[in-house]
Amino acid sequence: MEHSPEGKRGFFTSSVMAGCSVGNVLAGLVFIPFLMLPEEHLMSWGWRVPFLLSALVLVVAYFVRTRLEEASTEKAEEDAGAPALAVLRTQGIDVARVFLITFFAVVQTTFNVYALAYAANEIGIDRSFMVMVNTIALGLSIGTIPLAAWVSDRIGRKPVLLFGAITCAITTYFYFQAISEADLVLIFALCLVNQGLFYSCWNGVWTIFFPEMFASSVRYTGMAMGNQLGLIIVGFAPTIATALYAWNGWEAVAGFIIGAIALSAAVILTTKETAFTKLEDLGKK
Repeated sequence: MEHSPEGKRGFFTSSVMAGCSVGNVLAGLVFIPFLMLPEEHLMSWGWRVPFLLSALVLVVAYFVRTRLEEASTEKAEEDAGAPALAVLRTQGIDVARVFLITFFAVVQTTFNVYALAYAANEIGIDRSFMVMVNTIALGLSIGTIPLAAWVSDRIGRKPVLLFGAITCAITTYFYFQAISEADLVLIFALCLVNQGLFYSCWNGVWTIFFPEMFASSVRYTGMAMGNQLGLIIVGFAPTIATALYAWNGWEAVAGFIIGAIALSAAVILTTKETAFTKLEDLGKK
């Protein structure tokens, strides 16, 4: 973000989540063959192999992380001391906004975790099919994430995020309906447009929308605090969805996800548009 050309911050910063999608696609490609194993082999040893293979990724991640140069914002906050107190004092409302807007991520958590378990355990759809569908959709998102970010550089962050919120809410409802009816063609189509297209409006923009809320002196901490606290709550989404399904079926699950999106969208509406603000003016009242 801090090294991007003015007017192209969103596009350049979207590489963060495009890279994440590449990793998720590779992970899916590793898992699919093991999910095709007979049940007894998958449960006894098959599921362990992909996790053991991830040790190779840890080596690469350590090598990369130890050679990264710190961002100027990160270094400035370390030198200033107690940035958490400073951001809560000066921009506490923006930390709260980031926390609540992060609930949008419930969409991907339920698609990638809960929906797979629901389809396999409750409906009897093959696990490998569900993982394959998600992997293809994530493969599409590698291109649509930077596209959404590019659009946000031109028309603003909020319109792109709100368009993603509306379309994700609609397609999420019909996706769970398709799973409940074991309609494989519709499952594939809805996952493709939701995770591969509409959810990219979120993944392509949040990595720039959040840091743009904060002044440089508290940017790193402000974004991290709100986002990570929000993700802690989002991490419980599959558990909440399981309880809701037991209470009132897939409609309750879809309602929960749509509610999380609606809350996120409502807070986005209260947030200042930052796409056209110069870097040095971000976070100023």
